[in-house]
Amino acid sequence: MAFSTYPHANAYGQNLRGFNAFVPNAFGADPAQMERYYNQIYIYGPDPRFPISAAMIAGAAAFKAVRTYQDQSGMKLPNNHDYNINAIRTIAAREADMLLRQFPLPDVDPTIILLSAEAGAHRLYDQEHYIPS
Repeated sequence: MAFSTYPHANAYGQNLRGFNAFVPNAFGADPAQMERYYNQIYIYGPDPRFPISAAMIAGAAAFKAVRTYQDQSGMKLPNNHDYNINAIRTIAAREADMLLRQFPLPDVDPTIILLSAEAGAHRLYDQEHYIPS
């Protein structure tokens, strides 16, 4: 493991199965970018002038996962961080898989997109809800 001054840095690069994933920061660190991806795919529909990218699918899935979990739990999230993260990562992977079926990307490994969606949802949840003590 790489040394980091941020205590939770290692959790963001790991998925539930325990191996590291390549997670680009293009969508994983900026909630506004993930929301734009979400709006472009789910609200307005894909723009034919701009191709669907792996980051767009993963970012939109991550954003939707966090919002779906908030809606399902009625904004009363359990006080168990690990439970919340596991639930959100599961939703993100399911959403990314659904988007990959709708918008196939033949030149991209789908595992990278699924892992990126999981990690992006984890980051977004932590930025919005979790303050480590």
